[in-house]
Amino acid sequence: MCQQLTSDIPNEGFLETFNDVDDFLRRGIGFCILNEDMRIVSATTSIAAARNAIDIEIETAMNMRRKGLGTIVGAKLVLYYLQN
Repeated sequence: MCQQLTSDIPNEGFLETFNDVDDFLRRGIGFCILNEDMRIVSATTSIAAARNAIDIEIETAMNMRRKGLGTIVGAKLVLYYLQN
């Protein structure tokens, strides 16, 4: 999914604080929404984390904006972080 993320929704912020995809998979958190063609249309990743805080990046494909998808993926990431 990480490889697909950077092609489906180009955003340098998703993985910018990690050395590479493997580093993100070890230390990062991410969620996405796929369309019927299995393309990522909205995604969020952690870009920085501290003991009691997290900084996140959210991006939604231009043609899928204003539908609440960014809110959904963002909420999922925050809930996951708070529960783990």
